[in-house]
Amino acid sequence: MVLNKKAISAIISVVLLILVTSVLVAGFLSWSKASTRDKLDISKDQLQSISNSECMKYNLVIESCSLDYDTGKVTLLLRNPTPVDFKNLTLTLKGKSQGSNEILKIFGKFDSSVDAGEIKYLSTDNNFTFTTNDVNVSESKVIDPFNLKSFTLTTSTCPKKVIDLKRCAVNLPDFET
Repeated sequence: MVLNKKAISAIISVVLLILVTSVLVAGFLSWSKASTRDKLDISKDQLQSISNSECMKYNLVIESCSLDYDTGKVTLLLRNPTPVDFKNLTLTLKGKSQGSNEILKIFGKFDSSVDAGEIKYLSTDNNFTFTTNDVNVSESKVIDPFNLKSFTLTTSTCPKKVIDLKRCAVNLPDFET
């Protein structure tokens, strides 16, 4: 069996052309991926510093807030007069137990955000996901609102801004006379 030298030469040329093209495409894709990643990292850093500077002038307003003495339930009425949406609101509450010196914690996130121009009522009873909840009313493990160590609200929109809630109203139990 005799092979045609011209046919083999054409096949080798096509294979070499495909290999060279493949190497060039792989090199270009590798370069563009690295270049794009570097540019995105720079943009992310620039956006973060813009976000932090914007946070200095934007405040979430606490219209009212309360802590129930009997149950440890927290309710907040928040107003957002800014053009920024406040997302991932995190509540942190730490204080001594009413019955002992044990330190109890409540930590978690509200399931909804407070969008620009919105007034929103939030409560740990119905739209809150607990991460930590040491409060147990049936065992009389309730945080004494008069012995709070920390009571704050934070948001992922402005993570460095901490809203102190220690001045919230305390709903006292009805005392029988």
